Amino acid sequence: MTRSGASIKAALIGALGLYTYYAYLGLRTPLPGQDHDVAQGLEVERHEFDTADGLTLRLKRYPNPDGIPVLLCRGFGGCGTCFDLPREHRNMAVFLAREGFDVWISSFRGCGREPYASDGGDWSHTIDDLAIHDAPALVDGVSAATGKPVFYVGHSMGGARSSICTSRARASRTGAW
Repeated sequence: MTRSGASIKAALIGALGLYTYYAYLGLRTPLPGQDHDVAQGLEVERHEFDTADGLTLRLKRYPNPDGIPVLLCRGFGGCGTCFDLPREHRNMAVFLAREGFDVWISSFRGCGREPYASDGGDWSHTIDDLAIHDAPALVDGVSAATGKPVFYVGHSMGGARSSICTSRARASRTGAW
């Protein structure tokens, strides 16, 4: 067998191995609408907060009144369920709740999965709306509900939204905005 033939054979065997592994993982993943209950034993609540421009944001909560409130805010390409996957050992929200945190899962306006879908599905908003209206409503709402400061975890655009919100707040206090 030539050297290039051996390389091709090794690449095909490697690709087949990867394919088999991902097929195995796929078989262990529930189909849409067939979520596994990985939050067994945890209480689940639904909360609503209104934004300054009149929309309602809905959140899922794994309550722990003695825990630090953690607000999970996802990136652009998903919804709040990306933190709350229906797979054992792959669910950040359930992991944090089991570790004693008071976990709140949010979605942007116009996003989410029922019963946690937020208003504003026409997509006529910008990231500024998310930062100016949604972020303060979420943080203030969680803080008011718990009576504690909120630990904000933002992934991708969820982090950018927090950064814009805090920059605007800082600038308005200093008069630079």
